[in-house]
Amino acid sequence: MGRRANPQQGIITSTARAHAFPLPVLGTAEQLYLTAIAAGWGAEDDCVLTRLYLPSQPDLVAPQAGHSSSPSSPSSPPRISLQMIEDLMIGVHLAGMVEAMSFCARLGVDEGL
Repeated sequence: MGRRANPQQGIITSTARAHAFPLPVLGTAEQLYLTAIAAGWGAEDDCVLTRLYLPSQPDLVAPQAGHSSSPSSPSSPPRISLQMIEDLMIGVHLAGMVEAMSFCARLGVDEGL
């Protein structure tokens, strides 16, 4: 994830503001990254962002991403499955792509670049 949010996010969100074009998905992602950095998680993989919403399940995603985690108890299965997160991320990525394509169209940029 790095110590600070992706610089391209800042460039894009500031350009969108200058053109009065809302980018709610990107704006939310930028704020989540900044929140994670403020929490001291900047050096970790961005899978730690799940900790913001699932503090009781801090190791739900990290092992799936190939990162070490603390052992979980087999008697307490996760309340949220990895499949649920995957399904949610598909929707978020689709919404983000529609947002990006709409912004490109507003600026007159070829979306195929």
